[in-house]
Amino acid sequence: MNYICGDDREQIRVESIEDYVEKDNEIRVIDKIVDYMNLKSMGFITGNNEAVGRPKFDPKDLLKLYIYGYFNGIRSSRKLSKQCVINKEVIWLTKGLQPKYRVIADFRKNHVEYLEKVFKCFVSYCIELGLYGKELIVVDGTKLEASASKRKHYSRNKL
Repeated sequence: MNYICGDDREQIRVESIEDYVEKDNEIRVIDKIVDYMNLKSMGFITGNNEAVGRPKFDPKDLLKLYIYGYFNGIRSSRKLSKQCVINKEVIWLTKGLQPKYRVIADFRKNHVEYLEKVFKCFVSYCIELGLYGKELIVVDGTKLEASASKRKHYSRNKL
């Protein structure tokens, strides 16, 4: 039979993480903007890596991951943690780091007010660059009880 076959799973491959993301991908913007930010002056807690014990994650890496989740609708720290393992864009963004969900959740919990400032600045900067358009989205928050029985359903003919 004539089928398209994938690679052998046991074949050894030499890859570069840089090849995971195209040169014009918007994730590179996230990386560059966060790298230029001075997180210490914004109030972010930087780790005391001289102390005894395991070193902490760089807040810039966790902020990049959190911003990625924000722009892609991933709100759960467990899902973000899973993306660090399965998503090539996230692997590129975090340089192969795989923080556990608790680390991501604690980062969010400890930096709530600073994250709000960062997102406002980040979104306005992306709009200035023309990466995101200003579109008006309206959501109706009215909550009505629905009853769609055949007796109460109106079609064009019934009307």
